Amino acid sequence: MIPDNIKKDHVFMAIKEIDENGIPASRNSTKFQLSYNNRLYPPKYVLSLANKYANGKELQPWEFSGGVETNNFLEKLGFKIVSKAPSKIKTGPEKDNKDCHVARSKGGMKNKHNHRCSECKNTIIDMFRVIFGNVKIEHKMEIKARLEDYIHESYYKDLAAIYNALKNYRGNESFVRSKFLKSCDLYIPQPGFVVELDESQHFSEARKISLTHYPKGLKTGFNVNKWIEQCEKIMSKDNNPHDRDEQRAWYDTLRDFLPLIKGLQPTVRISLLDYTWCELDPNKEEDVELFKSLVLNIDTEKKENNKSSEKVRIATACLQSDGHYTNESRTRLLFELIDKLDQKADLILLPAGFYQTSNDPKTLYARLKLLDNIWKS
Repeated sequence: MIPDNIKKDHVFMAIKEIDENGIPASRNSTKFQLSYNNRLYPPKYVLSLANKYANGKELQPWEFSGGVETNNFLEKLGFKIVSKAPSKIKTGPEKDNKDCHVARSKGGMKNKHNHRCSECKNTIIDMFRVIFGNVKIEHKMEIKARLEDYIHESYYKDLAAIYNALKNYRGNESFVRSKFLKSCDLYIPQPGFVVELDESQHFSEARKISLTHYPKGLKTGFNVNKWIEQCEKIMSKDNNPHDRDEQRAWYDTLRDFLPLIKGLQPTVRISLLDYTWCELDPNKEEDVELFKSLVLNIDTEKKENNKSSEKVRIATACLQSDGHYTNESRTRLLFELIDKLDQKADLILLPAGFYQTSNDPKTLYARLKLLDNIWKS
């Protein structure tokens, strides 16, 4: 949220600072620009700096939204916002960005893109705001960090297996040095789940070890097998301190266990390495739908596989007549048979047959419709 005590003078001071020091490449705008004195400036970065002059510190990009929220705020102060497009207007000075990886833009051309791009994180936050409304950033949630804190819980054995596997990895036994975990990246109050934004350091051998020990029944909001593959591909190493990989893998594990620890919905993880998230526009419905398919429908394939592997209970039945049955009595026996098998079978197989009955045809149709529904299910 943008503090409402930021005034026009604070924005002017921010613009002056940009003119003197330049714009970090990671803070450049992708869609809109603030136009002032025949120069263009990234609106969100301008407001971040303006907050420093209004409230004593730079406003972090994940603390407020770009696009509509930022643009409306600046326009109310009298500034002009324009869509970013090729132009002869000079832009504010830009700093070199050395920490880059190559990404492919929508046009198919290769561009340099910072894999720690703040605009990617901002776009993800904006997407969740569009979809769910309220999003809490760097949310503090009391999550105990030590294994012994869970000794009386039903999932203790699963956590202990992961913890011991991490200990045996390199012989580091004291990698848990905090009583509680730090804040989670994002928290979505409704319906209630945590989002973690994973950079390269989260894909290590230690993390692979923890993931391979996850119990089969643990519900996750990300594809565990894909994360294991990423770990095998990236093999990140962080030896400062020497057991940092084990520590990070353990803390990530506890966040993944939040459905059990806190009763939340499955933890969602987003890899910041496998997609240029800042290319998406939260104001475009098609981009929002793409984001949903990339982030919120990860387990679709898993669900379909589980559905196809479910066992189907099949019952076969037959009505025999010795010549003493009437059409009405056989119909009654047929209904009784269906009632008996309805709760015990998913599929009932009966031989084809036809006979007349004086029963109410509507009643007969309703019961046969029930049989038809059982068959189709």
